[in-house]
Amino acid sequence: MKSASSPVRSACLILYAALGLTIAAAGQSMLKPPATSLPPDLLKAVLNEISGQIPFANEAALAGYVRQRTPQEFEGHFYEAEYIAAKLKEYGLDEVRLETIGRNPARNWWLGQEAELWMTSPVEKRLSRLEESPALMTRGCDSGTWEGEAVYLDMRDVRKLKDLDLKGKIILTPEPAGYFVEAYKKGALGVISWYAPGKPAHDPFQVHFDMSMNKGGIREPAFSFNIWRRLGEELKDKMAAGQKVVLKARAKTSQQPFKFDAVYAVLRGTAPEKKGFLFTAHMFERNIYQGANDNASGCVTLTEIARTLARLVQEGRIPRPERSICFLMSEEGSGTMAFFGEHPELAGRIFVDVNMDMVGEDLDKNQAFFDIEMPTYQKMTFMEGVIRNFAEYLYRTNIEMYAHRAQSPWLTFPEPIVDKNGTTSPFRYTVSPYVGGSDHGVFLAADADIPAFSFNVWPDFWYHTDRDRPDKSDPTQLKRVAFIGAASSLASCLGREDVLERIIRIAYEDRADFVQASLARVREDLTAADKADGGKSLRNGLAMVEQAVELSRAALLRIRDLTAGKPKADAFLTGMLGQLDAVKASALEQVKAQAKAAAALRGYVLDTGRPTPEELRLRSLVPSKTAPIHLSDRGPYEKFSQALSSDRELMMDIFNNYGYEYFMQLFYAVDGKASLAVLRDRLGLEFKPIEPAAILKHAQALEKAGLIKLAAR
Repeated sequence: MKSASSPVRSACLILYAALGLTIAAAGQSMLKPPATSLPPDLLKAVLNEISGQIPFANEAALAGYVRQRTPQEFEGHFYEAEYIAAKLKEYGLDEVRLETIGRNPARNWWLGQEAELWMTSPVEKRLSRLEESPALMTRGCDSGTWEGEAVYLDMRDVRKLKDLDLKGKIILTPEPAGYFVEAYKKGALGVISWYAPGKPAHDPFQVHFDMSMNKGGIREPAFSFNIWRRLGEELKDKMAAGQKVVLKARAKTSQQPFKFDAVYAVLRGTAPEKKGFLFTAHMFERNIYQGANDNASGCVTLTEIARTLARLVQEGRIPRPERSICFLMSEEGSGTMAFFGEHPELAGRIFVDVNMDMVGEDLDKNQAFFDIEMPTYQKMTFMEGVIRNFAEYLYRTNIEMYAHRAQSPWLTFPEPIVDKNGTTSPFRYTVSPYVGGSDHGVFLAADADIPAFSFNVWPDFWYHTDRDRPDKSDPTQLKRVAFIGAASSLASCLGREDVLERIIRIAYEDRADFVQASLARVREDLTAADKADGGKSLRNGLAMVEQAVELSRAALLRIRDLTAGKPKADAFLTGMLGQLDAVKASALEQVKAQAKAAAALRGYVLDTGRPTPEELRLRSLVPSKTAPIHLSDRGPYEKFSQALSSDRELMMDIFNNYGYEYFMQLFYAVDGKASLAVLRDRLGLEFKPIEPAAILKHAQALEKAGLIKLAAR
C-alpha cells in the first residue's frame, strides 16, 4: 500500500483528483495533532530551542563510565552535584543552591576501595577486580581476605540452608545474594551472585549493583560479590564437571561521613509568592550506583528544561512566567525528604511535582515505552490532562505516515521532533496508575497537598547494572521528554488567560474521558453478574461513577488557584464545572439502565436493595491519622509491617485480594474528614470493589498499629 507503484494507491489519488480533493485534505485523519495548552507561537519557540544532544552530552559527562568514589567527595560534594550546579549557573537560572544536608555523626556511608576475586583451583586465575568491575562489591561488604571451596546453590536450596554444612564455603548463585542471609550463620564465608534485575540473557556481561548486604547479625567478617552471568555459568560448569573450584576474595572498605548533596534551582516567576511548579530527579541511589539512564538521564533532562526556559525568557522569545519553576535533585527519596526537612517552608509553595526517573533510554533498544505515572486518586489534578495532551501531540506528530503526507522525504513523520544524533523511532507512550518507587512517592505519601507524577521508560534491559551507560540512551528521547516537561510547566505557570482557557478545556475533556472509562468498567462488572446479589453490584457501580465525577470535580477545582484574579478564565472554569452535574446525572442513569439490562439478559429480578448494616456503619466512622506525615518523614513503614505481620490472615487477605499498595493508600487517604464509606468507594474505583467488612478490618488493623483513630461521626 505504501509503494509508489501500488495500483490501489494510484486509484485513490485518481479518485481524489476526480472529486476535486487535494492531497492535504485527503491526509486529514485521526492522527491530526491535537491543539495544546500552549498557543502555536509559544509551542514553536519551545520546539526551536529544546535540544537532545545537549542533555546527552551532559549525561556522558556525568556517567560515561562508573567512577570510583573518593573519600574527598564525602568531605565536600559529590562530583555529580558539583557538575549539575555549575551547569545550572551557566544556564542563567535565577537561583542555584548546592547544599550539603542531613549530616549525621551517628551514621556513615560505606565505601568500597579495593577488591579482587581469584580462582586458586583448579587453576590460578584472577576473575575480577574493583577497578575493572565497579559493581563487584555489595554495599556493606566487610574488609578482609577469604578463601574456600565454592558450592552452587539456587532457589531450590534456600529453604534447606539450615540443614547444609556451609562452614568455610563460598556460595555461587544466580539468585539475589540477600536470599542467603542464613548461610552466614552456617559458617559460609561469602556469597558470589550473578543475579541481574535487568535482562541478563540479553547481555550476559552486565553486573548488578547490589546495595544491601545482610549478614544476619553475625560479627565475623564476611563478603558479598557480584559477577557477570557468563563468568558465573563458567564456574558452575566446572563444578558440574566434577572439578573442585576454590575461590579467594579480598576486599578493603571504609566508613565515610554521612550526608546528602542537594541541588535546588529556580526560574523565578513574576509572582514568586504564588505556588510554583517543581521538577525532581535523583542524582544518586545510595552512594555507589552511578547509572546513565538511572538516573543521570532524569537530571540532565531537568537541566535541559531549565536551560531552554531560561534562554527563551532571557532572549524575550517567551514571557517570563507568572509562577516560579523549580528544580530539585538529590539522593533518591531520602535526600528529597532531608531537603524538605531543612526547608519545610517550600512545601507550601508547590502546586505540582513532576519527577524524572530513567527517561532517556532508547525505546527500541529496550523494547520499551515512555510511561507517565499518574498521582493517586486522592491527589488527582488537572495537570493529568495537560501532560497527557503534550504526550499525545508528540505521538501524533512522530509516527510513520504515507510519504506523500510528510514534510520531508528524509523522515516520514508529520512534524518530526528528533535530534540529529538520535534515533528516528516513532514516539510511543503509556499512562499508568501510581506504583511508587521514586521521589514522587515522597509527595503522594505525605499530607502536603501536592499531586506528583513520574516520567519513566520501561523496561530497561540494563537496570541497576554497570552496563547502564550513555550508549543505551537516545538524544531524540531526551529531547522529547524535555519538551513535554518544558511545555507542561510553561503552560501551567504562564498565567495568561488565553492559556488558562486552553488548560481548562483540555483538563475537562481529560476528566470526561476518565468518567467514561469508569462507566465502561461499571458496565462490564454489571454485565458479568449472573444472579441477584441484593443490589450490591448496582450500589458499587453507582458509588464508583459518583466518585469518578467528584474526583474529577476536585481535580478541576485545583485550577481555581491559577485563575484567581483572572475573571474571564475563572468564569470559563465555573461554566465547565457546572457541566459536571449533567455528566453525573447522565452517568448514574446509565448505570441503573445497564443493571436492568444485565438482569433481563441473565434472567433474574434486579434488586436495588438498601445499604446493608455494614455499609451504614462505614458511613458513621471517620478515620484520622494519629500524627501528620510531613515531606521530611520516612513514613510509618515499621508500623505497617507490624500491622501485617501480627495477623497472617489479614496479611494474606490484603495481598491476595487487594494488594499492598491498596493498604498503603488506605492510610494515605485518611484525612479526618472523609468517612470510611467514602474511602471505600474511592479506593474501590482506584483498585477494585472492597467488601465493607474487609475495609473495616483493614482500618482496625491500622488503628491497632497506632497509625489512625476511628471515631463515630
